[in-house]
Amino acid sequence: MLRLMMGRDCQNSCMRITVPVRSDTAYRSGKNEELLARAGCKSMIHFRRRVGKDLTARQKQANTARSKVRRQVEHVLARQKHICGLSIQIIGIERARFKIGVANIADNMHRLIWIKTRKATT
Repeated sequence: MLRLMMGRDCQNSCMRITVPVRSDTAYRSGKNEELLARAGCKSMIHFRRRVGKDLTARQKQANTARSKVRRQVEHVLARQKHICGLSIQIIGIERARFKIGVANIADNMHRLIWIKTRKATT
């Protein structure tokens, strides 16, 4: 999942990344939507209910689809945080990238072992 960054950082990030921007409803605002459109990014931010009105059926359906993607990503991140004790409090981007990379490798190995043992038992 790509977190929406505020201000100039968002614009710079979107120019380097060609994937849709996914985030929580807290980041949905006219200013952020305009910034994403100018940067050529597709907004996949959840729809927010207006005061005194419900979401339309189409908006609810869109939020459900977005939540499915978000759930998959959040589960991977939570598993990495739990198993690897992933907490990035490191000075230097290279060290942070290394720590995240090691956590990704460990998580992938853990998933592979789970898949292999699951197939062996069924």
